[in-house]
Amino acid sequence: MRSEHLTENEIDRCRTKVMAAGELFAAHDHMAACDACYYRFTEGEDLDGHYDFILSEMREAEHETAPHLRYEEMVAYVNGQNDGADGDVSRTHLEECSQCDSDVADLRLFKSTIGGADHPKTVSQGVFGRQGFGIRALQLSLAAAASVLLLLGAVWLATATLRSRVDSLQGQLAQIRSADETLREQLSEDRAARELQAVSSSATSSTASAMVTLKDGVSEITFDGKSALSGLESVPNKFLEPVKSALRSGRLSIPAVLFKGYGGGVTRSGAGVEEPFHLIAPAKITVASNRPAFRWTPMQGAERYIVYVRDSASDEQIESGPLTSPEWTPDKPLASGRVYSWSVEALKDGQRYYAPSAESSSVVFKILEGTKAQELEQAKRASHNSHLLMSVLYAREGLITEAQKELRALKAENPRSDQVKSFISDLRRAAR
Repeated sequence: MRSEHLTENEIDRCRTKVMAAGELFAAHDHMAACDACYYRFTEGEDLDGHYDFILSEMREAEHETAPHLRYEEMVAYVNGQNDGADGDVSRTHLEECSQCDSDVADLRLFKSTIGGADHPKTVSQGVFGRQGFGIRALQLSLAAAASVLLLLGAVWLATATLRSRVDSLQGQLAQIRSADETLREQLSEDRAARELQAVSSSATSSTASAMVTLKDGVSEITFDGKSALSGLESVPNKFLEPVKSALRSGRLSIPAVLFKGYGGGVTRSGAGVEEPFHLIAPAKITVASNRPAFRWTPMQGAERYIVYVRDSASDEQIESGPLTSPEWTPDKPLASGRVYSWSVEALKDGQRYYAPSAESSSVVFKILEGTKAQELEQAKRASHNSHLLMSVLYAREGLITEAQKELRALKAENPRSDQVKSFISDLRRAAR
């Protein structure tokens, strides 16, 4: 991979797709690793517009012509020379394509006309004169048939050119989409890493230079920045270690791999395409209740909805039955500790719509394990409802909504605390 930056000329050639294939891939590889060149490449660039343009070109090309029988195949079919599979293919196509069927009928008529002229009768001179007129008419018919054959050949050549154009556009579209997705993913990862590093550095320097003191209900919690924690003496030590770690680093411990392999939250189906409705909650979180409330945005004009909930481990599925409002709570509890995905079907004017769409990622959530729920309840009683302790423990289990509620209460008591602000930022990133 080249180490020096791309020149302006190379970036312009890459934008206009005039580079050779090898140069284009090399440039894309370089921009995947170089933020500076990627920003220059994407500055003012409308990637979604290029994608829509190529897609529209492909669709127009597909509708301009349809694959027909070649002239050689028509002749072979009329002469009975393509038996077996080739003959079956031709017969099937002629049943479905009125244009090719009409051309084959013309070829048969042309063949029968030539065959009828093979045995002229002996007639008088006067009749012979009329026969000469018939021969001239036959010659004109032959010329017309030749013109038809030339026209069919031209149509075939045009069809082949269009098919080649469609194939070329499909290849270019696949390359552009693949390169764009790779660049976007790498850029997103780089930005997230820089944000986390900045937050971690800021929080670490703050906690290292001074003690942390927070008001927490009726208690005041103090941490010396190393290991000494006061204000939670009644809480078992196994619950205190996560609190010390969070105050020491300035960050909450959130299970980043909780939903790895199951997909993410709701995503839009394509560039500029607005889905008629989308799911709200639960999405990419752990829920404490085994009968969670499912909510989604209403779809204008929808006659009814159906919710489908699938167990990712057993692949078993339950459904809600017809609903008229955009919310539903299952009658039977879901299994504790399981990861589920869910979707909603909406019916409008006899047509079905789905959220998430086929192009979107799955929407998943997890039911909290029974033993974890008992431990959280024990910590809550021992700490006398400490907002700090419960926000740290909730976040560790992926209970994002519950952790956010505790941190809002803690922020109200400590509006200038950098630690609380850092914790809230962690939860916002996890909820995206």
